[in-house]
Amino acid sequence: MKEWKEIDILYNALRRLYYRNKILLGVIRLVLVVVGLSFLLIGLQQLYYFGSDARTVLFYFFIFVVISLFVFFVGLPFFKLFDWLPGVTPTEISNVLKTRFFGLEDRFQNMMELKSVYEQNNGNDLVIASIKQKLEVVQKYPLKEAFRFRLPQMEKWSLTMAAALFLSFSLFRPGFLIKGYHQYVHYNQEFSPAADFSFVLLNDSLSVKKGHSYKIRVRLQGSNFPAHLNVVMNGNQFAMQPVGDGSYNYTIGNVYHDLQFQLNGGPYYSGVYGIKCLAVPVIRSFTVNVIPPKYTSMASRTLENQGDAEIPAGSKVKWTLNAVDADSVFVCSGSHAEQMVRQDDGSFRLDSTILGNTEYFFRVKNVNFTDDGLVYNLKVLKDEYPSIAVKQVQDSVNLTAYYFHGRISDDYGINNVKFHVVGNELDSTSNVSVHPNQNPQDFFYGYSFKGLKPGVYQYWFTVADNDKLHHFKKKQSEVFTFRFPGFHEVEAENKKGYQRLEDKLNEGKEAARKIQQDFGKMRNKMLSGQLTDWEKKQISEGIRQQNSQLHQLMDNVSKENRELNNLSKNFSQLSPALLEKQKQVEQLMDQLYSDDLKKLFDELNTLMNQFDQKKFNELTKDINYRLDDLSKQLDRNIALLKKMQVEKSIHDIENNLQELAKQQKTLSDLMKKGGRSKEDSLLAKQDEDIKAAFSAIDSVMKQNGELEKPYSINKSGSLRKEINDDMQSLSEKKESRNKRSDTSDRISHSLKKVAENLNKSMLSSQMEIDWEQVRRIQYLADNILTYSFQQENLMEEMKGVSALDPALTGYLDKQKNLVQFEEQLRDTLYLLSKQAPQINMQIGKESLNWKYYTDKALSGLEESQYQKGRINQQFSMTSANNLALYLSEALQQIMDMMKNAQPGDGTCNRPGGKSSSIPSLAELQKKLKQQMQGMLDDLKSGQNPGNEQIGEMLMQQEMIEQAIREQVLKGNLGPDVEKQLKEAQRLLNQNRNDLVSKNVTQQTVKRQNLIFEHLLDAKNAKMQRNSDNERESETAKNQLVSHPQEFFEKEAKKEDELDIISRSSWRMNYFYREKFNSYLKNINGR
Repeated sequence: MKEWKEIDILYNALRRLYYRNKILLGVIRLVLVVVGLSFLLIGLQQLYYFGSDARTVLFYFFIFVVISLFVFFVGLPFFKLFDWLPGVTPTEISNVLKTRFFGLEDRFQNMMELKSVYEQNNGNDLVIASIKQKLEVVQKYPLKEAFRFRLPQMEKWSLTMAAALFLSFSLFRPGFLIKGYHQYVHYNQEFSPAADFSFVLLNDSLSVKKGHSYKIRVRLQGSNFPAHLNVVMNGNQFAMQPVGDGSYNYTIGNVYHDLQFQLNGGPYYSGVYGIKCLAVPVIRSFTVNVIPPKYTSMASRTLENQGDAEIPAGSKVKWTLNAVDADSVFVCSGSHAEQMVRQDDGSFRLDSTILGNTEYFFRVKNVNFTDDGLVYNLKVLKDEYPSIAVKQVQDSVNLTAYYFHGRISDDYGINNVKFHVVGNELDSTSNVSVHPNQNPQDFFYGYSFKGLKPGVYQYWFTVADNDKLHHFKKKQSEVFTFRFPGFHEVEAENKKGYQRLEDKLNEGKEAARKIQQDFGKMRNKMLSGQLTDWEKKQISEGIRQQNSQLHQLMDNVSKENRELNNLSKNFSQLSPALLEKQKQVEQLMDQLYSDDLKKLFDELNTLMNQFDQKKFNELTKDINYRLDDLSKQLDRNIALLKKMQVEKSIHDIENNLQELAKQQKTLSDLMKKGGRSKEDSLLAKQDEDIKAAFSAIDSVMKQNGELEKPYSINKSGSLRKEINDDMQSLSEKKESRNKRSDTSDRISHSLKKVAENLNKSMLSSQMEIDWEQVRRIQYLADNILTYSFQQENLMEEMKGVSALDPALTGYLDKQKNLVQFEEQLRDTLYLLSKQAPQINMQIGKESLNWKYYTDKALSGLEESQYQKGRINQQFSMTSANNLALYLSEALQQIMDMMKNAQPGDGTCNRPGGKSSSIPSLAELQKKLKQQMQGMLDDLKSGQNPGNEQIGEMLMQQEMIEQAIREQVLKGNLGPDVEKQLKEAQRLLNQNRNDLVSKNVTQQTVKRQNLIFEHLLDAKNAKMQRNSDNERESETAKNQLVSHPQEFFEKEAKKEDELDIISRSSWRMNYFYREKFNSYLKNINGR
């Protein structure tokens, strides 16, 4: 209902006004009570000066009263206003209204009661009508006027008096209120009435650093000073120390918070003083986290409260600091200060990269103080430059190859190692494999200068560390130098080297001769009985020293020869055949001082301590055998070295001329293009090099002429003159550029021609010599086997012969003839060995054994020691067989070398390796005839020919016979050729008998002329037959082969390796014949 709502609104409005008035009146009454009680308490304090305890009680009593009154006067009405507590009733509001409006009476109360009845009992219309009637009457009065706030008269007079009192004291005695208020608020302090004296505080400042002590200094002024003076703090009194003249001191230790104190003297107290405790920033703890650069591979580390450290350069340092009472923290280094950043947890942090030694400290600050901490040092371990040490070793065989052993180290690691070579338009760098994290470490590297141009090269290593901060610091090793010798340098060094070798070999011969002289001297004195012990000791010591000198000398010869060979092998382009010869000569040099000779001298040294003359004679005889052989070997090596020197020189000159031809061609191209300045310098150098090359040709020709059997070498004199003339023309610069270029081309072509002439003539001459050596070896092998058979036959004849048998004299003569035959063959072998390095030391050793056992066999028979003689005969025959076998191997080596010497180039007497040997036989026969004529002249003048001369002639004679036999056995010669060869063979047999008996007459020379004519006729007949065969074969169909070169090499190999042996007239015993047949079956696949 509308009336109900209006009644509620009216009632609530009146209710709020009622409680508003209650709250306002309560506030005024509370103020009056507070002001009155305050004046009362302050007045009592000023009158009686209560102590601290009394003021404390009064202070809290005042607080209690104020709070209680506030609750009663303000709190309760407030809660009732919001219905939080039971509030005013309608009756009470009606009573207020009746008091204000007299005509209203109880209508408002009745209206509220009827409304309540109606709501409780669901009243009828009569109740509603009654309520409406009363509402209309009530609404006619301004009810809110009844609740307008009106201050009661008592409160009005009380409030006026309180205000007047407060204003009076504020204007006339303001200190009364302030002082009293202060004394009650600071109830824990003591206050006293004014005294006859005053307290004078002498301290300049009432502040102290936190944790520090504070001294209170006081002086009394006035009169009637108290006997003692105290400091009052927190209700406690502390006696001050008098210091004279009315002054007192008191020290407060370790102040950690603000303090208040009073001075007390008797009943009097000073005012309250406050000591301000100023917080000092303090470092509680800190950590230093060191993070080294990654390339160092070092782990990070954290230091607790430790600022000093050794760190790698470039390390990242993280400082984390915990401080108390600090507003900011700085890391200071020198004049530079960098502020640390405050973190969420209250700590401070700063990151920095340290590159150099750093001295630093922490600075903490707040509003009061700035404090610097201890000074710390960060010592930076600089990443020093890497170190490298390299040792090089030159290959003892390949002189252009160097091997390096290096050692590298660094503080933390290696980035790379590189090898650099610079020189003669070359600038190269290559990487060396190393382990980056291994430190220190060794590395190995090899490099070869082979194939580079002659000149000076410098080479070194560089190592770079892994220091990225400084762009990988580098360190260079020692700089090495390699000189790649040119043609002239190699030639000069070879010449000096060969001369040194020849001198040392001659020294060796002299040392061997002296040893033999000492042996002879010692033996003679022993025979005469004049050898004293002291002399024997002196001679023995001399022999020992000379032997040691000889041994050392032979070792030096071997070493120097190897070095010289290595020089040629590495810096000269030697052919395979020449390299093989060089190797064979090297082996001969290495075996000069044999193990057998060393063993014999060791036995001699032992024998000298327990001397036995018989053993001494036998031992010295054996040593003399070896020394005689050593002297021959030294002579032989000198001859081989001279021959080798000529061959190498020719080969080097040829290569040099070919290179000069290329350079001349380059100069020709330059002349066509233009470039005068460069052209002139190249021309001058080319002219100098060509003259030096021609001079080298003349020099080697002189050396060649000194050989026992010089090579037939084409010096190309006319071509050289043309080249010199053309070079002179180029130097004069009279011709046009095109003509000069043509002249240069002509010079280039001529240089090539000179080189080709040297090559061809050398090959041709070498082939001729090789074929001669083949025939000589065949002759030797044949005759050595003949000796073996004769020795075997003699042994068979002597079986069962008694010591008294008169046939022994004949057997002794036969043995002497065999000894003479053996000496002739050995002399021939020695002459051959001076030309053929294939005659190795094994052959020489077996030859010496052959001589030793042959001589022993003869001496045994002469001394009637037949059993011992027969044993040595057997040994002699075995040595001869072995020697024949070794010679066959040497023959095979020569044949292999000949096949590799450019077969089929037409430069030898057997082009392609298969032509007839008749032309060379004719030349050999011509030489033999000249030798016979010379021997005949010597006989006429009364000079007897030596065994060596006869042996050489017999060997040549046998070579001719052997070649003729080969031609006849091969067949396919035609009747005319075969007839001429057989007649020549018959005449050769007759001349051979004359040579063996040393009965060379004019008839022998005539027969030699006839032999020469028969050989020439055979040559002509064979040439005619070959021409007819060629015409007949023009229409023949050849079988196609896929690799003709391999085919011819294979066929040549069969012809050379098999037919030479199988068709020869060698006579083998059963054992060797079976071995050979088995070999043939294997290679033929049977």
